Amino acid sequence: MRITKRKLKQIIREEYSRLKRRGLIKESVSFTLPNGEPTQSENYILDFFAKNTYVQGNIPPELSQDDPDKVNTIGNLATLYFDENLSLAEAQEACMHDFKYTDKITFLGMSPEDVAYAYSVFDNGGLEE
Repeated sequence: MRITKRKLKQIIREEYSRLKRRGLIKESVSFTLPNGEPTQSENYILDFFAKNTYVQGNIPPELSQDDPDKVNTIGNLATLYFDENLSLAEAQEACMHDFKYTDKITFLGMSPEDVAYAYSVFDNGGLEE
């Protein structure tokens, strides 16, 4: 049986999504690469939510090209900071655990260091240019 590249990619995407929903694949949000360099995508999303409001589950058009799980996770952290006024320690505790899959939204885990970094960016109103 022959299979096209397009069909194979679709099968892989579907299977990967299914495994993620079942919790068999863990992902997380990090604002730095292993070599210490800042990540572009995550930092762009973070800067966006430091300057704009997040409505849970709604991905702004400006972020439509980014990973929706990362957008929702960083947006959720912005909600904890701006709307719920959650302290840094409470946010770090909440984000250490994988938020899991709920209502078609997957929230990813985040290290305490990354939560502290995000809170500092929120405090400053965005990333410094």
